[in-house]
Amino acid sequence: MVDLAGGGSISVLPLIGIFGANASGKSNVLTAMTDMRNAVLNSYARWASYDGIPRQVFALSPKSESEPSFFEVDVVIDSVRWTYGFELGAKRVESEWLHSYPRGRRQEWLDRDASRSDVFKWPGGRVRDRAQLVRRTRPNALLLSTAGTDNHPQLSPIFHWFRRNFWMISPEVERDERAQYTTKELSGPRAARIQELLRVADLGITGATVVQDGPGQDAVKLTHHSAAGDVSFDWQEESYGTRSWFALLGPLLLALDEGAVLLVDELDASLHSRFAAEVVRLFHDPYANPKGAQLVFTSHHATVLTTPSGERLLDPGQVWLTQKDKDGGTELYPLTDVEPGEDEDLTQSYLAGAFGAVPALLEGQIARRLVRRLCRDDGGGTFTLRRYGRKVRAMIADHLEDPEIDQVIPPVSLTALTFDDAVRRLPPQEAAAEMGHALRFHLEERTKREDPAKYERLSKRLEEILRTMPGRFEEQMEEFGPLIEEARQEQEESPELAGLTPLERKVYRLVEQILEDTPGIRLTDSGDIRQLTGNVCDTATRAMARPSYQGQHQDISMLAGDLHDVLLSGGVRPLGADWAPLENAAERLASFAQDNLRQFRGRARGE
Repeated sequence: MVDLAGGGSISVLPLIGIFGANASGKSNVLTAMTDMRNAVLNSYARWASYDGIPRQVFALSPKSESEPSFFEVDVVIDSVRWTYGFELGAKRVESEWLHSYPRGRRQEWLDRDASRSDVFKWPGGRVRDRAQLVRRTRPNALLLSTAGTDNHPQLSPIFHWFRRNFWMISPEVERDERAQYTTKELSGPRAARIQELLRVADLGITGATVVQDGPGQDAVKLTHHSAAGDVSFDWQEESYGTRSWFALLGPLLLALDEGAVLLVDELDASLHSRFAAEVVRLFHDPYANPKGAQLVFTSHHATVLTTPSGERLLDPGQVWLTQKDKDGGTELYPLTDVEPGEDEDLTQSYLAGAFGAVPALLEGQIARRLVRRLCRDDGGGTFTLRRYGRKVRAMIADHLEDPEIDQVIPPVSLTALTFDDAVRRLPPQEAAAEMGHALRFHLEERTKREDPAKYERLSKRLEEILRTMPGRFEEQMEEFGPLIEEARQEQEESPELAGLTPLERKVYRLVEQILEDTPGIRLTDSGDIRQLTGNVCDTATRAMARPSYQGQHQDISMLAGDLHDVLLSGGVRPLGADWAPLENAAERLASFAQDNLRQFRGRARGE
């Protein structure tokens, strides 16, 4: 709690963690904060040479160039709450505002709107030297930047707040400069704490010494414990993790001493998760953080959420998640939106995808894509998965050891349930390659077993298309379509699929595929895939027909739990004591159901 003038108080969090998949936009959240800081500090002095506003718009949306960029911050300075914000267009500052709450009630200090003839308004006339500020502020500069540069007596404290906050630390950017700053601090009042944090980190370091490395240039040597006594290493001989920890200490202690807001991108980069956990605890501890410093960090490492003993390092209100929307934009939402249980293991649930913000990557997908690329590069058209299957499985065993990764590579098939959707999302060249490869594989397998004459005819047609239409990918796709449909017709004439609706056929093939692809589960002798298919469809239909089903993470998780019970009652069993494969199977079925929500709701209506 932060006490406010007038007797009130406001609740603030000592830190926020932003989690998400790679390239989901976590770093951009921090970059937006530093962009705001840079605009306040530099727009008056440094933007004069620009023809407009130097801003970076969202590159994946053509309309972003014509839309303003919005920034706003709530801060408490000397027990008074302030709200300051602005909008930046391509050529000018579109709006700027400043409000204070000295006694809990809002006071407007500045109202700037570039669309009005009277751009600047000063409700209450509280700001001094208004005419001079307006005269000196360019259309592409913030008035607060002008006021701070001129050391305006009323507005400078807000300007200097930005100077002292939103310090950004990235894994690679300016690490040497941060290390030099920490080295400098070894000769100042923070030296003892830096030495202690180096020793307690269990890096084998017993101390740090500043030495001369040329005229006027200091360097640090860290001493390490050995059987023969302490040994000093040159800086470049230290491990990457040791150098990263050392470079973090100076800015970290400065932020704690100043009560500042520190931004750390990829907190766990080059640091063991226990280091990251200790940084989190520093900001939580009121004795280590008496001035109320705040930390905003990003991470994709879920172990920062909880300790090995199950202790929550972050409350759900301190966890924010990022994921890409269909247009490539970043969605930022709090973990509280998905309402995790009070005793829920946040790390396990996050890794299982219950909260979203994890990579949309199927088990074995990377290796399958590599195999397909090998096929595209094979000019003779003689590629078969059997030729490479053992090598690919060995690659997974050697390099992708993880309980989350299914180490079986199912054959690429045009009857795969996600095949059509996946092809539609690809550019024409890749889509044509996917269709040609899947069709060739399907025909090769069929030619050896069923109706050789028909499949030989389709194979010849496939090769003719590839030979006569090189590089004409969209035309290839048009010609491949009828061939794929004809090839699929044979698949759908299988006796086990007779009488099933198209949706039920898809579920049947998915159940069959899951049982074949998932090591660690089996169907008992009493189990029947067709009956199991009906139960899966009925369970998903009932769940999705409920008005309360919104397709949110918690809805899908509950559906997966119901389908887990369906699999068990239908004779699907784990091979040993590990239930994770069965849970993964239920999650795959739930994800499929969500992807086909409209069809299942249509089934509920009898369509």
